This record gives sequence, structure tokens and C-alpha cells, in this order.
Amino acid sequence: MKYLFILVILPFSLVSQNCNIVVKGKVIDNHDNENLEFASIVLGEGNNFTYSDENGFFQLENVCEGSYHITVNHLGCEQLQFYTTIKKDTFITIKMEHHAELLETITVSKKRNSNAANSTSNVQLKKELIDRKSGESLGKVIEGVTGVNNVETGNGISKPMIHGLFGNRIDIINNGFAVKGQNWGIEHAPEIDPFSVNDITIIKGASALKYSTRAMAGAILLNDKHLPTDKHVHGNYNFAGFLNGLKLSNSLTLEGGIKKSDIFKWRVQGSYTRAGDTKTPNYYLTNTGMESGGTSVQLGITKSKFITELSYKFYYLNTGILAGSHIGNTTDLQEAFHRNEPFATQPNFSYKINKPYQNVMHHTLNLSHKQFLEKGELTLTYNFQYNKRKEYDVRRSSEKPSLFLNMMSNNFSADYENEIKKWKYNIGMQYENTSNFNSPELNVKPLIPNYLRNKIAPYFINSYELNKITFDLGLRYELEFLSAKYYDNKVVKNPKHTFNNISTNVGFNYSVFKNTQWRLNLAYVKRSPEINELYSNGLHHGAAAIERGDSTIQNEQLLSFSTSFTYSKPNRVSIELSPYYQYFFNYIDLVLQQNVELTIRGAFPVYNFKASRAQIWGFDIGMQTHVYQNLVWKLKSAIVRGKNLDNDNNLSFMPADYLENALQYSFPIKKHEMQVEVGVKNVWQQIRTPQFDFVDAPKGYTLLNAAVGGKIRMKKTSLMWQLEADNILNTSYRNYLNRWRYYADEIGTQLVLRTKIDF
Repeated sequence: MKYLFILVILPFSLVSQNCNIVVKGKVIDNHDNENLEFASIVLGEGNNFTYSDENGFFQLENVCEGSYHITVNHLGCEQLQFYTTIKKDTFITIKMEHHAELLETITVSKKRNSNAANSTSNVQLKKELIDRKSGESLGKVIEGVTGVNNVETGNGISKPMIHGLFGNRIDIINNGFAVKGQNWGIEHAPEIDPFSVNDITIIKGASALKYSTRAMAGAILLNDKHLPTDKHVHGNYNFAGFLNGLKLSNSLTLEGGIKKSDIFKWRVQGSYTRAGDTKTPNYYLTNTGMESGGTSVQLGITKSKFITELSYKFYYLNTGILAGSHIGNTTDLQEAFHRNEPFATQPNFSYKINKPYQNVMHHTLNLSHKQFLEKGELTLTYNFQYNKRKEYDVRRSSEKPSLFLNMMSNNFSADYENEIKKWKYNIGMQYENTSNFNSPELNVKPLIPNYLRNKIAPYFINSYELNKITFDLGLRYELEFLSAKYYDNKVVKNPKHTFNNISTNVGFNYSVFKNTQWRLNLAYVKRSPEINELYSNGLHHGAAAIERGDSTIQNEQLLSFSTSFTYSKPNRVSIELSPYYQYFFNYIDLVLQQNVELTIRGAFPVYNFKASRAQIWGFDIGMQTHVYQNLVWKLKSAIVRGKNLDNDNNLSFMPADYLENALQYSFPIKKHEMQVEVGVKNVWQQIRTPQFDFVDAPKGYTLLNAAVGGKIRMKKTSLMWQLEADNILNTSYRNYLNRWRYYADEIGTQLVLRTKIDF
């Protein structure tokens, strides 16, 4: 939750004295004006603090005349800080709202992510929740959302999955632009440093048309924190230590303004993570260490008529590939499928990263300008991204990588937003130029050919409120040119493709009764096939598999229906049920073949891209209820079913059914906030698998997890801490969505200590 603004500041008394001022106020929910109890309100450095009562009221006494930072916290919400001057007795109304951003302290507010489809189920992860997953990958951070899973390659690489779809069907949008990397591989994690992200919104469904038609399954919106509103230097330090794998993560953020300027603001951030081999209950996962780091700089000018921001981000990742996943011959490969312990397993822990491993570097430059017009807002943005990926093979004798790809992407967008009474609309245009080329010095046949892609996409997003109903309509057209270049038997091939995609969605959001919402959305979306689906041909080292595309594959087309029913009463109960159905006219799938191939680099399973008619349906259910005062029961579950309608075969990589239950108890100790949570996750065996696989799907399993933490307020700082224990019973199990399930178990017990100091 993003906090909002102060509605009213009224004189409460005409008489005041130094250090005898009384500050009263009320904390309410912006949506329905519900009183928010047990919110903490801290004045200045923490010596004067209080909590809101059951009616949302609070009172601070013995306040001296002066200027203060006021900090407000509420359970499950992101911390709010603002700077104000108090000269006399004052009454403050603090109103909280989702997706809000603070442009100017106290008086101005504007909604964020307002273009997220109102008729589509979406979830926002606040900074506080992201901090509780610090040190994890982006996929791990968001997997707690109902209906979201991870497709993993080991324990360090994961790609988010929404409603059984992942990879080319999910767009990760970082500050308005899709993250451009060689992200077609199942073992290619998004090039994102989670420490640099302030909030995450997950749009479940095919309605994120403002951003791309790739987002058939949904979009993951990552947003930076807006630059600070006061001139003082503030910041935070994050630390996470993991016992299994001896992983250490650190991040430092500083931000502020310039004393002689009211308009210039800045922020710098840096992070570093290092981990060694993780361990299952019975053996080490040799060569699963990783090292990553990132840095970012944000500069901005804010005036009443415009906001201009410039940012640069750099992220790198070195990650080992499980040694036992690269097998020398077909006999050993068959044996590896049935071994209890992978080949090449070492008895001792190590930080060393040997071949095979990946090295990825990603640069992002963003320049945006928002102009506040007499009617509406105009936002112009330029974005440049450069991604460099190297993959090293265990059997290549030289120090040269086996795969060396460079991708450059120039992107531009213009968006106009306006609101006329109950009618709100966005109209805009996006242009994208992406080139990807192999390093010629390798002298090997590349898995992916060189290619150039140009795309232009106008869009129109509209919403209209009528009484208790909000109607949505989205239209997007994409004209795309793709040119590939590769050698075939020493002959240069230069195939070219032109794709036309028209997509649309309609829906509504209806408040049937108080605290109740019904959403319904219908979408038709076309996306162009990606380069790997058309032209991949060879050994994919990181995935330890041979993959082959099909250049005759046409646009993938989806007809999607989704609905959700939500009942939410703040501080009481929240329930959501979200069924959906998706029909694909041309579903592009990576299908495992029955043969394995022996190459000079070893023996590997073979996957081919194929297109067919398919359907995917299921539902998500989530609930939170206060069973006794501050004791909360959480429940979530999801089922997904996928079928190839051409051959009546089950789709591969469909997540197994699961059920999660947790009890969370929150309580204060003096001025400190404490929280304890115990949870159980049950995952059933996936019995709806394709007709052919090398091994049966792993058996079901149960995991016991727990966490305890809180926030300690000190004189000039606050300290958030959390001790988390996952897989407490050290259960041996394998995950159907992990590509390494063919070779190894998941990791055993994991203990994590996280701290964050705000100053």
C-alpha cells in the first residue's frame, strides 16, 4: 500500500505555548473512510509517539514548536513519512490509499498505476513486504501472490509464472518499459535488482495492453520510489544472511535534495550479494553459488508544471549451473535421471563458481518528462537498455564462452492522460528498436541467430464510471518487423517476417454491496512469436538441453475470460475468488522429445517448439481473517489445468495444486511492533502430465515455515528485523516446476536473518 496525503490541517486551538502543543489526528482508509486502528504515529526522532485507537484517533502531547518528520505505519502498509511545520495545536487527518504517490507534501496527490485495468485482478506488493524478502530473486519475492508460481532452474534462477503461463507470455515492466534481455530461456532470470524496486504490481490476465501484447498471462510492474520531498539526507541499509549456502546480501540507499534548491532531488543505491553451494537434506548442490550486484542513480527536478527525471541502473549476475546437470553420454544421462545423488557432487561447501556458469550484465538509462497541462498530463519517455550474456560450457577447453550475446534496445513512448468527469482515458504510442547479435570470435554455430526487430504500437485505454460500475476498454495495434541472419551449411540466410497484431479487452468492476466487488474481463490478444520460438537451433547450455524452433510458426492468439469476487472489510476479513478460462488458437509450446542427442559436449534431452490449439483454466482463492483481535488466519490456494486440444495431451509445466495456511500474530512491546507467523504449505503430486517424460512427476510434499520479526524505534533511526525459517523439518522433495528435478532435490532447511535500518 502506498500512503497518501493529509486532507485537512485545521487550527485546533487559538492558544499555544512552546513545547506544550497538542497534535491530534485521525487515520482512515481512503477507499471507504474506515477508521484504521493501531497505526503508529512517530514525531521527529521517535521520542514522542503514539498509536491510533479503535476509531482511528491519536494524540501527541508536549510538542515543541518547530519542523518535524512525521512517520506513520500501519500493519501491511508501506511506511509514510512527511515533513511539516507545527506552530500551534493542530488536527491532522491522514488518509491512506492504494497506488498513491506523494507529489508535494500534504497538499497534492495523484494515483499511481491508474492504467492498471480496473476489471482485472491485480495485486500490489508494498515496500515493506519486498523488504521481508530481501536477498531473494524477483521470482521468489512475488511467488507468495496467489496464482503466481516460479519456473526454476535450480535454486538461484527463477522466472515468474501466472496462471500456468511464463516466459514470453509475461512482461516485466520496469518504470514503464519491458525489461529487454535474452529472456527467452527458461533459465534466464529477469535482469532486475529487487533492492532497487520500491513497489511491485502484478496484473493477472491479458489486459495490460498499455504496455505490450506479450503480457498474455499478465504483467509485473516495477516502480522506483519517487524522489524525496524534503531536502534532508535520508536513507536505509538492508542486510540479509542465509545459513544454507552462506549467502550474504547488502544494500545501501541515500536520498535528499539541495539546501538552496526546492526543486532538485536525488537518490543513489547500491547492492552486493554472494552465495555458495546450497545443500539438500542429504548432499551439497555442487556449483550452485552466485554473485550479483547493482547500482542506480536517480536525479529529478519537480515543479508545479512538470516533473523531469533521469535514472541509470546497472546490474550484473554470475551464477553457477548444477555440475550434475551436464552429462557426458546417453548412458550416464539415463542413470542421472534415477540417481538419488547427482553426478559430480562434492562433499564440501564452496563459494567457487566453476563451469558451467552464466555471466549477465544489464544497463538501463531512462529519461522521462511529465508535463501537467491545463487539461490532462503528457508524459514523454526515452529508454535505452544494453544486455550482455555469456554462458560457459564445462567441456569447452578455452576460456571463451560457448554463448556470447549482445542486445541493445532503444525505446520511446508518448502517453497522454486526461479525465473528464467520470470518463478517464489514455492515448499513446510506443516505438521499440531491438538488435541482438552473437560475438563472432567464438567460431561456433550460435543457438540464437543475429536479428533486428522494429515495432510501433499505438494504444487507447479508457474507463468510465457509472454509479457503482466502472467500465474498461483497451485497444492496441502492433506492427512489427523481424529480420534474422544466420548460416546454414555455409550459406547466409536472411529470413524476414512482418507481424500485425490487434488486441482488445473489455470489462467492468461492479461494487455489488458495501465492501464487495465483482470484476469481469474479456480479452482477445495476439502476440508475435519470439526469436527462440522461430529459430533456436542447438545446445542451450544453461538449460542443459537441445532446443529447436520452427520458422513457420504464426502469431499466438488468445481468447481470455476472467472474473473475480472480492469481499474486504478492513481489519476484519478479506476474501477473493478468481476463476479464469483461456483458449489458444495457436499455443506455442516447448515440447520434450523422446530421444536424447549425444554431442561433443555431452548427451542432452531435446525440446522442439510446436504450435497447437490449447486451453488453460483454473481458479485462485485467497482469504485473510482476524480470528481473534490481532491474530490473523491466512489461506490461499490455486489450481491450474492445461490441455493440448489437438492431441488431447496435458500441457507440460503446469503447476501442481497447492494449499497454504498460516497464522500471524501482531502485537506491540512498548513502542516496538512485533509479528510472529507460522505456516504450512501442502503441494500435491502433479498427476496431469504429458504422455511422455523421462521420469514421473515428483511426489507431493508438505513444508513447515515460520518467521518472527518486528520494528524497533530508536532515537534517530528505526530497525526492521526478521528471522525466517523455511522447510523447518528438512524435508527431501522435488519441485515439478524445477528443471533440475531430473537430477537433484530442492534445498533443505533455510534460516534467514534480515534487517533494515532507516535513517
